[in-house]
This record gives sequence, structure tokens and C-alpha cells, in this order.
Amino acid sequence: MSPIRWCCLPILLLVAGCSKPSLVGTWDVASLGHTTTETFKADGTYTLVTDSNGLKTKQTGTWTADNGELILTGTGVSYEGANAVTKKVFGNEKADQATSPPVTFPFRWTSNDSLEVTYAEDTTMVLRREK
Repeated sequence: MSPIRWCCLPILLLVAGCSKPSLVGTWDVASLGHTTTETFKADGTYTLVTDSNGLKTKQTGTWTADNGELILTGTGVSYEGANAVTKKVFGNEKADQATSPPVTFPFRWTSNDSLEVTYAEDTTMVLRREK
């Protein structure tokens, strides 16, 4: 290996070792007995799907993450498996989501494939990357 390549190797290792984990991908969310999956796409959009007792809720929106803050802006909510009462109660929520201000959640990485998100005063949920 040439001397120039030897000089570049430590720089490449330093850059590779300092790269930040990415939220892009699909994550399982540990929450209160619900099955929840969140997908963050490279284009800045996300989908959050929760299945709770046969009612599947799908939220869509945009996301950004920087300096330990995850910012979500909802653009829509849809429901599957909802009975007529549930649809009547929640039917207007899509319009409300589209006009909601962005919501900021502090987070911290616990590994490249796991992070903790604080969603209510000292309450956290754990997101683990799907393999």
C-alpha cells in the first residue's frame, strides 16, 4: 500500500466511526400492549401503524431529527377495522392532523438499532429497528 493510502486510512476510519445512526428504516415500538410499527423514509415522510384490539390506526406525516429532537408533523390518519361508532368519533381526526403544529420529542440513541423517545414528561418508549 502506498504511503498516501496509509495516511488516508486513519481519516477514513475516523469518519466511519463518527457517523451518526439513521432513523431511516422500520422500527418496532414498545408501548402499552399495542403492536406499533413506525417507518421513517429518506424523503422525510413517516408512517405509524398501531393495531389495538382489531382497530388499526395509520398515521402519516413528515419528520426531521436533529440534536436529539424528533419532530413529527401529522398529515393524515386512517382507520381499518373500525365499527360505525369508532368511525363517527374519530372521523374528523384526519383534518385535525393536517392542521396540527409539529410535535417535538426528545430522543437518545441507545445503540445503532435502538433509541428511547420521551413522549410525556419522563415517560419514554423504546424503538428497535426491524431486521
